[in-house]
Amino acid sequence: TGDYAHGCGDRGQDAQDPKSPEDAGLPMGTTTLAFRNIAKSETIEGILEVISVAGLSSSCDFAFLPVKMYGKAKQQWNRQNCGFAFVNFLTPEDAERGATELAPLLASSKGKEVTVGPSRAQGLAENLQEFYEIVAAR
Repeated sequence: TGDYAHGCGDRGQDAQDPKSPEDAGLPMGTTTLAFRNIAKSETIEGILEVISVAGLSSSCDFAFLPVKMYGKAKQQWNRQNCGFAFVNFLTPEDAERGATELAPLLASSKGKEVTVGPSRAQGLAENLQEFYEIVAAR
């Protein structure tokens, strides 16, 4: 799993055709989901806990919650997530289950519906490659 501090960039636009969990109807072969409208106070630990509560811990191998750092001095830096997260599941069936079960558990504190859709990057290898590219750019 990953929680890497960086600017949010455009990866938040990564969810292709985000939908409500009930209407997820993911394209065939989808294993990586992008969850949008997540509460800004959510942490990677919180997302992993939600995955565990849903009984999906053994069904996923990658979770990423992009965060941004802000503040005037390093001692005063605060972290806030960018409002979206990515979870890769082992099978498309696990992803379908994740789409319907995780979004309601990740509900935004501002009452916004968490939407879910396929991520641009699919599978563990593609997600790790994107993560490493983000790290290398820092």
